[in-house]
Amino acid sequence: MMSRRLRRVAEDPSARASALYLASGILVQAVALALSPLWTRAMSKAEYGIIAVVQPIAVLAATIVGFGLEHGVARLIHDEPRGSRAQLDVAKSIIAFQLSVLGIALVASFAIINFFEAPLGALLGFDARPYLDLAILAAFLGSVVSTLTRTSQTLELPWPVFWSRTVEAIVRGGLILSLVVALGMQGSGMLVARAAAAGCGIIVLITVLRRVATGSIRSGVVRDALRFSLPLLPYQLTALVLDGADRVILNEFHGEASVAPYALAYTIGGGAMLLFINSLVHAEAPTFYQAVREQEHALAADRVVRRIQLLALVAVGVNLVGGPAMQLLYDERYASSAALLPLIVAGLFFWGVFSFKNLTLLAEKRSGLSSGITVATAGVNIVLNLAMIPQFGAAGAAIATVVAYALQAAAGIVAERSQALLPQHLGRLTLCAAGVLVSSAMASWFLWS
Repeated sequence: MMSRRLRRVAEDPSARASALYLASGILVQAVALALSPLWTRAMSKAEYGIIAVVQPIAVLAATIVGFGLEHGVARLIHDEPRGSRAQLDVAKSIIAFQLSVLGIALVASFAIINFFEAPLGALLGFDARPYLDLAILAAFLGSVVSTLTRTSQTLELPWPVFWSRTVEAIVRGGLILSLVVALGMQGSGMLVARAAAAGCGIIVLITVLRRVATGSIRSGVVRDALRFSLPLLPYQLTALVLDGADRVILNEFHGEASVAPYALAYTIGGGAMLLFINSLVHAEAPTFYQAVREQEHALAADRVVRRIQLLALVAVGVNLVGGPAMQLLYDERYASSAALLPLIVAGLFFWGVFSFKNLTLLAEKRSGLSSGITVATAGVNIVLNLAMIPQFGAAGAAIATVVAYALQAAAGIVAERSQALLPQHLGRLTLCAAGVLVSSAMASWFLWS
């Protein structure tokens, strides 16, 4: 029985791809975890808080300029026959267009930063210019990495992703040790490491994906991609708002040093959850789209709920070991990070549920509906942050994250039901959510006490 099940898993391309994505992601997280106790001691809380505020701003700018075209690659390739030259045409057309736009925008952004330097500093309460140039460079290079990665995943080529992530982890880790820990460059050193690692990842992906260059550039492909991705852009932007607004509000009410413990908890707990969410969703997407196209709704729904169950187990495991491990590894300046971690894990579990439900909306090309749900979620999140952060600080931000993402997941379930005939498996989903919430509440209460 067990051998038959293992054989089915080994023959499942989604499972094999997930294993490779997880392996490379675990390596990235292992390097980050191993180095974080070192650079958090070398970097002041204020400096870390500044980086945590500046990075989401830069990523927001890169996302706007990138038009969300990595989603266009991931979806439109599936409209062409698997393994055909037409798939290469789609990939090359979208990548070439996005690279051109990003290159022009990167040059223009440095002039724009000069113009808005004073009002931006007044808004944030610190001089952002020394960091924002580097943050934008890193974010723009990261946008290119994201599109190339999604191309590789959509073409069902997991090995390029594995090697690019491995190289990025090694380069970033080495530069953090040399620039931040050894030379004391603090925030600027972190951003240089991030940009250099993204550049190396691009080189690896382009080298391995060179057969995409044999495709032809077709203007109609870009038009179709923009028609799909532009309605999805509010979804991406508001997802970034959900990720970054709480940090900006924390900085406004409690100063940049208050952002650091929250950002560290998000880096550790959120990083672990995002690793599994992205690995499972991106590996499952090609199989899911094919099953929906062939009207195999029961199969598609069963595969999705099984992956959500796995994600729930991961969340419970992170809740059990994550907080105590942080208490052991980090100095007392980050004592509150341990208790914040379980709440962030619960919030991102619900974000993972929505990510799986969103596959149905993308399969039906209802990208505008995805954006509508996420925009509404962002509005709730900001209102909750403004209501809770002044009094409860980072704990209020973490609770707001749980509530907002839970509402987003519920909206995703309702929207999926209205768009496709997929079974919902609400009982299994409810058990998963209850297990994650109970473990998060107990872990957070224990660590606070």
